Formats: sequence, structure tokens, C-alpha cells
Amino acid sequence: MSKLKNTYAAGSKPEAFVYTFRDSTGAAMTTTGYTSTVTWVRHSTGESGSFTASITSAGAATFTVPEALAASEDTIDLQVWAGDTVTLLDGKKWRLIIEPAAGTAPSI
Repeated sequence: MSKLKNTYAAGSKPEAFVYTFRDSTGAAMTTTGYTSTVTWVRHSTGESGSFTASITSAGAATFTVPEALAASEDTIDLQVWAGDTVTLLDGKKWRLIIEPAAGTAPSI
């Protein structure tokens, strides 16, 4: 599984992430009835948690990083998961690098 690095300025609002769960042939998995969760770990403190992602029946999980996670300088690892009561799929990992902003982030 690859780990993608994305860099943002502190206070930014990262765009939505989308990951499609695929079977061994590369086809999008049918995920009817599945739920999806994103787990995260903050490097500076070891704090961890999770938040919900939306998932379509065609296997695409979509989520937006909560603003509080991107509010200050840090490195944060994310991983998207999906499943039902029988199956648990581990998905892509992302590493977010939150750098100092050039000044205060504006309200837009």
C-alpha cells in the first residue's frame, strides 16, 4: 500500500480525498451496506482518533480532513477503512504535512 504525502499550510482546509477500494483484478469493489472510517495519528503527541467517510456502493470512499487536524504545524498519518459485520478492508494511507502558514489564514 502506498503512502501519499500532501503538504498544507496551517489553518488551511484540505480538499476532499477520494479512494476507491479495488479487488485483486483492479475492478472497483461492490461495497453495498459498508460503512467507512478514517483513522489518524498525530506525530507530535501520538494522539489518535477517527472520523467517518462516505462510501458509495461502487467502492469509493470520500472524506475531508477536519479543520482541527490541519489547524497547526504537525505531521498526521491517515488511513481509510471500509467494511460491514463480516469484511474489513484497509485502504490507502496518506501522510499530511502541516507547515507553518505565511501569516494568519484568512476567513474565506
